[in-house]
Amino acid sequence: MAFSAEDVIQHIVVAFERRSLEEGAPIFQSYSSEVDTEAIERLARDTAWIDLPHEVLCDNPLALALMTPQAFAWFLPAYLVMSITLYSETDTLTTTIITCLTPPDKADETQFAALVDEMHVLGVEVDEAWEGSVGEDSDLLQLFMERAAALTQDEKAAVRDYLEHVDATHGADFPVFGPKQALDRYWRTAVPPR
Repeated sequence: MAFSAEDVIQHIVVAFERRSLEEGAPIFQSYSSEVDTEAIERLARDTAWIDLPHEVLCDNPLALALMTPQAFAWFLPAYLVMSITLYSETDTLTTTIITCLTPPDKADETQFAALVDEMHVLGVEVDEAWEGSVGEDSDLLQLFMERAAALTQDEKAAVRDYLEHVDATHGADFPVFGPKQALDRYWRTAVPPR
């Protein structure tokens, strides 16, 4: 059952309102030149998650994917709320969120192989290193499970509501990989429905 944007945002805010980040806890487990890690780390020390500036999050959509499980759980609600409120302006960010919320599985490898085949048919050059490079990755699965374990049951329910909302309102934007896969692979059964 999909709820309105306002209902989902309210559920996220209430579910994560007590979420804190331990002082001095590391934020990133890996780094990218595409992420302003200094700004993100400063904000984590000086700001509540609900007050994180939207422009910093929008400018750093990849940051969530590089975070430790504890930092991920702290930043996640800000990203979720922004994804809903500014959906049309946050396509990369929303895709990053969904990717982080989707455990890998064998189907990914099959879909990726089909995409590579279609690209060959269309005459698009594909880097040979890509072929056969995507599949169920035990390290990614472990990271997903650590991130999910860092969330409370109420927080998991809020994530499920977010994914159901995005699927109901924007599911067509994700024809191959999107909120439906995240829901089907984990979130739909992670907590009882409300």
